[in-house]
Amino acid sequence: MISFQLDVKDSSGGDKLLMTGNVKEPDLKAYLIHIDSKKLLINNTQWNLAEGNLIKIAPEGLNIHEFLLREGGQGISIVSQSEEPNAPLKLSFQSFQLGELSQIIESDTALLRGSMNGTVELRNLGGTPGFTSDLTIDSIAYQGHPIGNIALRADNLVADKYEAKLTLSGADNSVEVNGSYFANKDADALDLHASIKKLTMQSIEPFTAGQLRKSTGYLSGTASITGPVAHPQINGDMAFTDAAFNVAYINNYISLKNDHIKVDPQGIYFNSFTILDSMGQKATIDGAIHTTDFRKMKFDLSIQTNKFTALNTRIEDNPLYFGRVMFSSQIKVSGDQSLPIIKGNVQLLDATNLAIVIPTSKISMDRGDGIVVLVNHTDTTGIMGKKDTVSHELEFKGISLQANVDIAKKVTFKVIVDKTSGDSLVVHGDGQLSFAIDAAGNQNLTGTYNLSGGSYDASFEKVIHKHFNIKEGSSITWNGRPEDAVLNVSAFYAVKSAPADLLTTELAGMSESERSGYNKPLGFDVYLSIKGELLKPEITFQLDMDDKDKAAFSGIVYSKVTTVNQEPDELNKQVFALLILGKFMPTTSGGSGSTDYGDMATNLARNSVNQLLSEQLNKLSGKYIKGVDLNFGLQSNDEYTQTGVQQNTQVTVALKKTFFKDRLGVQVGTSINVPNSNSAASQYNSNSITGDILIDYKLTPDGRFHFKAFRLNQYEGLIDGLLYKTGVSVVYNKDFNALHELFMRKKKDNQPKPKAAKE
Repeated sequence: MISFQLDVKDSSGGDKLLMTGNVKEPDLKAYLIHIDSKKLLINNTQWNLAEGNLIKIAPEGLNIHEFLLREGGQGISIVSQSEEPNAPLKLSFQSFQLGELSQIIESDTALLRGSMNGTVELRNLGGTPGFTSDLTIDSIAYQGHPIGNIALRADNLVADKYEAKLTLSGADNSVEVNGSYFANKDADALDLHASIKKLTMQSIEPFTAGQLRKSTGYLSGTASITGPVAHPQINGDMAFTDAAFNVAYINNYISLKNDHIKVDPQGIYFNSFTILDSMGQKATIDGAIHTTDFRKMKFDLSIQTNKFTALNTRIEDNPLYFGRVMFSSQIKVSGDQSLPIIKGNVQLLDATNLAIVIPTSKISMDRGDGIVVLVNHTDTTGIMGKKDTVSHELEFKGISLQANVDIAKKVTFKVIVDKTSGDSLVVHGDGQLSFAIDAAGNQNLTGTYNLSGGSYDASFEKVIHKHFNIKEGSSITWNGRPEDAVLNVSAFYAVKSAPADLLTTELAGMSESERSGYNKPLGFDVYLSIKGELLKPEITFQLDMDDKDKAAFSGIVYSKVTTVNQEPDELNKQVFALLILGKFMPTTSGGSGSTDYGDMATNLARNSVNQLLSEQLNKLSGKYIKGVDLNFGLQSNDEYTQTGVQQNTQVTVALKKTFFKDRLGVQVGTSINVPNSNSAASQYNSNSITGDILIDYKLTPDGRFHFKAFRLNQYEGLIDGLLYKTGVSVVYNKDFNALHELFMRKKKDNQPKPKAAKE
C-alpha cells in the first residue's frame, strides 16, 4: 500500500487543497485508490466525501464507486452506473461554485465565478466514447466582469456526429450558437450557426489581457461556418453599436458608433468603417481583405485619418516613449499575408508632443558583490521566443513600408538623454522626411528637420541644472538609418556677470577705483554646440556677448572673450564658472578678498568626463584587444582635510581570461591613484599596491553554482588608507520572473530510469 498527500497552501499558510489517501494493488492486476474522507479540505473548508469512495483502474477498464462530494448546498458526484469495468460514467453537479476550483490556482485576482448545475454522461469508455451533457452555469464572471448565464447541451448519440447548442443570456447579453460537427473519414465538416442579438463590449473586455478598458456598447450580428474543415465557407455580418473602449497600449478612447464588418467566402469587407478618437476625429477604412481560407490573404485597403490621435500615453504606460501624437494621413495597404505593402503620406500636426527615452548601458567589473540580481526579461528572442521547429506553409517575411512624413512647425519632440539626472533635449520645428522599411527589416530615413526653437536641459553633478535655449537654424539630418542622424544644434545659456575677474591681467596696472567700473554686469552667452552623429555627438562650448554689450569698455571685454575661445583650458574653466558660479574666475589670485576658483573648475571639468573616458577606453580595448576582456574605469573625488582640499583620481584596470569552455575565469587588475604631487595618497602609487585577483569557477555546467576566491585592494581615503579584502564564496544564480519562483522546488521525474544493457 502506498499513502499519499496533496497539499496546496495559500499565502497565509492555509490549505487551498488538502487531499490524503492510499493506493492498493491487492491482486497485482488492478489499482485501488481511496481518498480519506476525514482529511479533505478545499479552500480551508472541510468537504464531506463518502467513506466508501473507490477508484478502480484495471486492464479491463475504469470504475468509480461512491465518489460523492458535499459541502453546504453544493455537491459533485462521479459514479459508474454499474460495477462492470468501463460502465457508463455519470458526473452530476449541484449548485457547485466554480470559485472553489478557481481559487486553488488564483493569486490575488478572482479568475472564475459561477454556479454550475447539470449532468454529463460518458459512454462506451472502452471503445469509441460517446457522451451527453446538459449543463448550466449561472451568474458566471471572469476576472470580476459579469458574463451572464451559460447553458450547454451537447451529445454524439449518432455515430461520427457531434451536436451542440450553447446559449448566453443575462448581464445584458443574448447569444445563441448551435450546429454540428461531422467526423467523416474522408473529410471532416462543419455546420455551425451563431445569432448574436447582443454581446456587450464589457463582456469581451476581460478576455483581452488588459488591452481594452472602460468598455461600453455592444456587438451584434450573425455568422455561419459550413462545409469541409479544410476549406470552410464563412458568412457573417458583425455590427458595432455605440461601442467604445480605451486601448491601453496607446491610451486612446476609441468609438465605433454604427459600423459593420462583412464576411463571405471571398473575403472580409470594410465599407467606410469609421473609428473615432477621444476628440471625435475620424479614421476611415475602406476596401477588402481577399481570402478563401483565412490563411492566404491579399490586402486592398485604404485608410484615411483627419487630425486623429494615435498616441496619448504617459511614462507610466510606456517607459521608452510617451506623449501625444496627432496626424492626418492617406495610407494604402496592398500585398499579401507574407509581405504587406504599406504606402502613405502622413502629416504630424501641431498638437503632437512626443517624448523618447534613451536607455543607458553601464560597464562594470564582476567582483562577486551581487547576490540576487533582478532582471526584467522583456526580450522575447530567448528560450520563450524561439520559433517552433515545425515547418509552416506560410511564412511572414516582413513589411514593406514607404511613408512621406510632413512635420508641422509646432510639433515638439523631447529626447530624455538621462532619466536619472533629467538631462533632456526638447526641439520643435518643421521638415519633410521620407521613411522606409524593406522586407528584410532594414530602416531608412532621409530628410532634414529644421529647428525653430527648443531647449537643452543639462545637469552638473546632479545638483545644478541649466536651461540652454536652442538657436533657430539648428538642424537634424537623416540619410540612412534613423539612429545615424547627424546633429547640427546650437544652444545658448544667457547670464549676467561682471567682467572684472575675466580681465585680471588687463586690469593689473589700474587703481582700485578704475577697476571698480568693471564690476558692472554685462550680458554673456554660453553656447553649447552639439554636432556629429546622434549616438556619438561632439559637444563643445563657446562664449559670446550680447550685441549691445560688445562695445562696452572700448571693446576690451569682447576682445578677451574672443581670446578665451581660442584657449580650450581657459574656456573650459570660464564656462563652468559661469554655469555653476554665475561669474568669471580670475586666472590668478586677484586683489584682497579674491578667491582662486581654478581648482574647483578643474575638478568639476575632470569629473564631468569620468564616464566618457571610461566608456571610450572600454570601446577601444574591445576593438583592438582580442582573446581577453579588458576593462577600464576612472573616478575622481576631493578629500577634505584640516590643511585644505586634496584631489584624488583613481584609475582601475582589469584583465579577464576564461578557460575550459568558460568554466574557469581568472581576472587580474589593479587600482592606481593619480593624485597631485602633494597628495598623501601618492605613497600608494607604485610600491604599496598589490593587484586585484578574482578566480571564478562554475561548479555546474549551467553556471547555477559558482565558487569564487578574491583578493582586492581599494584606497579608502586619507584616514583609512589602502584596505585589503580577501575571501572566498559560493554563489548561487537563478533566473526568475516572479519572486515566488525563486523558492519553487523542481519537480522530480518519477519515470523509471532505463536499465543499462548487458554486454
